[in-house]
Amino acid sequence: MVDGFLVETIEPGSPAQQAGLQGGGLPITIAGMEFLLGGDIITDLNGQSLNDAEKFVELIRSLKVGDRIHLTLYREKKTRKVEFILPERPILPHDLRFGSSGRLFTDIEED
Repeated sequence: MVDGFLVETIEPGSPAQQAGLQGGGLPITIAGMEFLLGGDIITDLNGQSLNDAEKFVELIRSLKVGDRIHLTLYREKKTRKVEFILPERPILPHDLRFGSSGRLFTDIEED
């Protein structure tokens, strides 16, 4: 067993895809929740082991656009390291919503 966080999906054309990360391809339902198994497991982020959900969230929140990201991945009984520069996240369709005035907002704006 390996401690870390399972990669379920990778956005096409994303830095993660360009760095070689792989998402899962085996759909499974556990206790009514759907998961995609078979993807990479991220075991280390910038030298920090990922064995605690709170620590993972803290590390992710500390990242800024332009930071160099170093990941250790576990895939098919092998460990490999990848790195990439964190780009600005594009606005995706599910980030958009209409306010009470009918104006279009992103999740970071207020109505």
